[in-house]
Amino acid sequence: STFDFTSLKRARDAYVTKLNGIYERGLLNAGVEYIQGRAKFVDDTTVQVMSVDADDESKEIAAAPTPIRTLTAEHIIIATGGRPLMPDGDGIREHCI
Repeated sequence: STFDFTSLKRARDAYVTKLNGIYERGLLNAGVEYIQGRAKFVDDTTVQVMSVDADDESKEIAAAPTPIRTLTAEHIIIATGGRPLMPDGDGIREHCI
């Protein structure tokens, strides 16, 4: 029996996508407004969305960007997610999940 890393990665990616969909649908069904993007808190009840392109890791948010949207609410849920930091090296990107 051999280990198939590509199949493992594909299955893991599909599982994460499925979970993200479950969480998003649950929030939407609960009446939560779902906004994807990069944002910052202005104060305890205000968030400024600076970019809607959350998946583009190559774009940096400028020191004083123009907000796309400013939101104020008594309760704000922040789902930060995460991305790995890939070091340089042969085979790193091909063999990391």
